[in-house]
Amino acid sequence: MFTLLFDIDGTLLRTRGAGLEAIRHTMQEMFDISSPLPQVSVHGRTDCGILTDVFTPFGLDFEKHRQTFLSNYSGHLQRTLPEFEGGVLPGVVPLLERLSSRDDVTLGLLTGNCRQAALIKIEHFQLQSYFCGLGGFGDQSTSRNEVARDALRAVRQRVQESFREDRLWVIGDTVDDITCARAIDAKSMVVETGGCSAEELKNGEPDVCLEDLSDVEAVLGHWSD
Repeated sequence: MFTLLFDIDGTLLRTRGAGLEAIRHTMQEMFDISSPLPQVSVHGRTDCGILTDVFTPFGLDFEKHRQTFLSNYSGHLQRTLPEFEGGVLPGVVPLLERLSSRDDVTLGLLTGNCRQAALIKIEHFQLQSYFCGLGGFGDQSTSRNEVARDALRAVRQRVQESFREDRLWVIGDTVDDITCARAIDAKSMVVETGGCSAEELKNGEPDVCLEDLSDVEAVLGHWSD
């Protein structure tokens, strides 16, 4: 059994800023904050980590508000996604079509998004039929490696005796995806569609580095007997 854990933003799809807009709406709704949000790094990070950095300059404790904020944020995300010109990235749909038809592949998510936001995104872009909610999400931890370990535990529980350690892959678009793959002894495939350069990604020493997922046959060649 091949177990393939996909990142969402920059790997499967782009939201073009809908998530940050939903954060702005939620900050205003909950705390009456309308001033510009601090510039924070978002690539490869978890929602908990990003929001901790957003909250801190305002003297707010994200952990105190975590559950309520993520719930409200997810509600706003449903409204902001249609307002931005996001889309599914090249090759994603035909690749997932091919993979989901195989009985030797389990598809999961390994994303910094909180679970609710992750499911909203894949549903909005009509990718929900390929994933069943299996994986690791950024609800609880600022550490991408911990999210990867959560995903591995979920996969082992689902696949059980069919699980093969040498057939576990993480597919992402940042060096953090490579690092978290290494944390669970998985192979890594990264694509340049998330904004990282090929040089930056290759410096992270992934197993595979691609421009994008559009050459479906070439991608599938890495997951065959």
